[in-house]
Amino acid sequence: MCFQSIGIIFQSKNLCKLLTVRTQNNHLFLSMVAFAKMEILKTITHKNHFAIKRLLSMNAMKSAWKKLQILKDDNTLLKQCA
Repeated sequence: MCFQSIGIIFQSKNLCKLLTVRTQNNHLFLSMVAFAKMEILKTITHKNHFAIKRLLSMNAMKSAWKKLQILKDDNTLLKQCA
């Protein structure tokens, strides 16, 4: 019984090491992909990363505002129907 529980502990420890290495590799790969995408955007738009970040955040805010207005309109229509 004792040896079985020790074996399970070792297996889970090795699994944890494997998952840690895998997630670190995924993180490294995805950060390299993000860097490449940013460089492509910089060459296409001829802007630095601060300007691109500003454009992205402004577009996200506009989209969120439009969705909020739609939800408000839908909510007022529902209240009028009731």
